[in-house]
Amino acid sequence: MCYQEKQLQLKLQQHEGRTLRIGVTKTVGGFEIDEKITNYLKVKGNNICVVMDNTDHLLQLLSEGELDFALVEGTFDRNQYASRTYKKEEFVGVCDKSHPFANKIIPAQDMFKEHLFLREEGSGTRHIFESILKEYNHDLNEFSAVTTISDFGLMMHLIKELKGITFAYKSVLKHDYDLCSFHIQDYIIYHQFNYVYLNNPVSLEAVDYFDQF
Repeated sequence: MCYQEKQLQLKLQQHEGRTLRIGVTKTVGGFEIDEKITNYLKVKGNNICVVMDNTDHLLQLLSEGELDFALVEGTFDRNQYASRTYKKEEFVGVCDKSHPFANKIIPAQDMFKEHLFLREEGSGTRHIFESILKEYNHDLNEFSAVTTISDFGLMMHLIKELKGITFAYKSVLKHDYDLCSFHIQDYIIYHQFNYVYLNNPVSLEAVDYFDQF
């Protein structure tokens, strides 16, 4: 109710266009919605505030009424939030194009010999990868080395320089031609990117408006 009242006040103050406050996870913000935001801002009077953070923090901001909606690749409580699928994306291994895994399907045991780079706790991609490992009765302790990096740019630089690996959505490859994907045998994973929002008509209308771009 507080969120809806705040939105009504903003609407009364704004004479043309609209202002959205959205949260995006780092995969989505870095590789997915640049064109959508560009088209949105081409409409006269439109403004946007974009918060890029991990899934857990974005859901917290959403619950506090600080965001109109969040666009996330991580898991969330469907009993607490309303949602809509944005797209499905393949979840793959990522390495430098000179790495022995490049463009190959490898046995699962081979990946544990590698230096694994992972996002921080609370990240959607990390949670998904840990869930996959758990499903197959593995865990992070089996890797030869694990380094946690919260910034994608730095992570990809280190993967190229140190010939490490990570696991992420295939969309992270579209802006870096020095990286390529690999697959783990019997691990074919697709996961959803979702609009997540509070279950009220004002939030739904914000999602509808942004999604049209």
